[in-house]
Amino acid sequence: MRGPDSLGTQRLTTSGPLRAEINTIPHWRQPHRIGHGGNSYSTNMSLEHVRQLLPPAFLNEVQSLWFQHILNKEDMVVPCQRSMMKWFRKDEEFDKICSHTFRPSLDAIKQQNITAQDIIDSTHPSSPLEWISLIVLFDQIPRNIYRGTESIVVFTFFDPIAQQLAKAAIASGVHQHPSVKYRIGHRLWITMPFMHSESPEEHERAVRLIQEMTEDINEVDANDTPTSNDSVNDVDELWECKRIIAANKEAAIKLCESQIQFELKHRDIIDKFGRYPHRNGPLGRAMMKDEQDFLYSGGDTFGG
Repeated sequence: MRGPDSLGTQRLTTSGPLRAEINTIPHWRQPHRIGHGGNSYSTNMSLEHVRQLLPPAFLNEVQSLWFQHILNKEDMVVPCQRSMMKWFRKDEEFDKICSHTFRPSLDAIKQQNITAQDIIDSTHPSSPLEWISLIVLFDQIPRNIYRGTESIVVFTFFDPIAQQLAKAAIASGVHQHPSVKYRIGHRLWITMPFMHSESPEEHERAVRLIQEMTEDINEVDANDTPTSNDSVNDVDELWECKRIIAANKEAAIKLCESQIQFELKHRDIIDKFGRYPHRNGPLGRAMMKDEQDFLYSGGDTFGG
C-alpha cells in the first residue's frame, strides 16, 4: 500500500480537527509487552538510541504525512474511494518524501537490530494514534522506501516488527478504542501487517480482525443511545462516529467488504504456494514453475 499523492517536500503538519484529536486522546492502557526486556547497560543505551530516533515529533510527522489528504472526520470514519486510492496508488514523489524523511531512522534501526519490544519500551505509545503511527511506520512506509532488490529488508526485518507492534496494539485494546473502533481510516492499518505475512495463521488473524470490524460497523444503529458505562469523552467520540456511519452505512459496509476481499486475495496465494511468489527474487528463493506461470499470467503482486 502506498501513501498520499504528491505532497511536496516541506515538513508536514496536521491542523484542524485531526490535530485536536491527536492531542486530546486520553491514555487508557499500559503498552502491552511482547517479551522480556533486560535491565543491562547495553539495553538502556539501546532504548535511549531508539528514543533519539523516534521522538514524539517523529511519530507526529508520520501521522501528518499518512493522513494529510484526510480533511474531515467523515472521511476518516468512512474514507471515500479517492482517499483510499491515495494510500494504495504508487507515487514516486511520495516515495521520495518518505525516503528523505524516514529512511535515516529506519536504516539506523535496522543496523542496530532494534526489536519491536525495544520500540515499545522506548516510545511508550499511550494513545491509539501513536500505536497506529508506529504500525504505519514499520509496515507501510518501508514499502515506499525499499524497492526492488532492497525490498528484502521489508520482508525480513520491518514486516516482523510491524506484526509484533500490531499484536501489542490489539492486546492493548487499540482497535476497540473510541477513537479507532468506528474509524475505518484508522482501524484498517492494524490489520495490514498480517496481510503481509506468509504465515497462514496470520492471515486467519487478518480475516478475523476485518470480520470484527465489519460486525462493529454493521451493528451501528442511528437510534442507539449512550450507555451509563460510557465516559463523557467516549460518548462524544463514539456517537459522532456512529452518526457518520449511520448516514453512510452502505458505503461503510462496502468498504469493509472490499477489505475482506483484499485479504482473501492475499490468503489464497499463501494457501496455494505457501509464500508470495513475487518475493522470490528479492529473497533469493528459487522460482517454482507454478509460481512462474502464476506471475506470467498476471497474478497479483500487490504493488511489490
